[in-house]
Amino acid sequence: MSAFEHVTALLSFVYALALTHLLARIAELIVARERVKFSGLLALGMVNAVLMVFVNWLSLWDLRSVTNWDLASIAIQFLFAVSVYVICALVGPKAPDDGTIDLEDFFWRQRPFFTAPSSPACFWRCSPISIF
Repeated sequence: MSAFEHVTALLSFVYALALTHLLARIAELIVARERVKFSGLLALGMVNAVLMVFVNWLSLWDLRSVTNWDLASIAIQFLFAVSVYVICALVGPKAPDDGTIDLEDFFWRQRPFFTAPSSPACFWRCSPISIF
């Protein structure tokens, strides 16, 4: 197995966990739909998080030409993948067993926390100053 395959496997696990976490939370909200007060902004944030996981997983293919993987390069890629996981974890609310689930209120309370990891993640992928 090449270094690229090892690194890709590690990052793919993180992306898979992020997507699984978010999809499980979405399924919980669908099950409790009678008690859910919908928020278009949160739904957009969830769609954005799913797309972020997908696009970043696809972008791993661009790393196939990297021949030398040092610890710093792997750590940076891993921390980026973890930040995507954090975004997915923060954008999906846990559905309580009873009571109304106000997604609009959840969005405005959580917005600073899931936009904070988005900024470095976006900067890293959009920056012309990249180590790859």
